[in-house]
Amino acid sequence: SGGCDGELEMINIKQPSNIIQISRGDAVTISFEFFSGETPITFTPQDEVIFSVKKDLRSRDTVLEKRVTAIEGNVVEFAITTADLIGIPFGEYKYDVRIKYSDGRLYTPILPTIFQVLEVVGNG
Repeated sequence: SGGCDGELEMINIKQPSNIIQISRGDAVTISFEFFSGETPITFTPQDEVIFSVKKDLRSRDTVLEKRVTAIEGNVVEFAITTADLIGIPFGEYKYDVRIKYSDGRLYTPILPTIFQVLEVVGNG
C-alpha cells in the first residue's frame, strides 16, 4: 500500500479528510510527499503525477488540471496560479491525485476529495 502526505501553502487543508479550501484568485503551491509504507517513492523521469479538479465525479471535463513530470525525489509540487482559479465559479468540486507510471500503471494515492473555491471579502 502507498500514500502521500500533503502540505499546502496559503490554503486550508482539513486533516485527515484532505479537503482543500482555496480563495479564488489566490496563487498557491500544493506539495505532496509520496511514500510506499515508510519508503519514499522513487519516480522515473517519464513518470507523471496529475492533480485534477472536476465539478463532480460524473463530469467528463476537468475545471483544473496540473501535470508534473521529471520529478526529483518523492516531493511533487503543483503551482496553482491566479489565472487558473479566476474563471472557476465559487463552490464545491472534487479533486484527486494520480500517478501515471512510465510502464503504463496508474495509481490514485488521493481518491476524490472535496475542493472548495471560496469567495473573499476584499476587492484586490
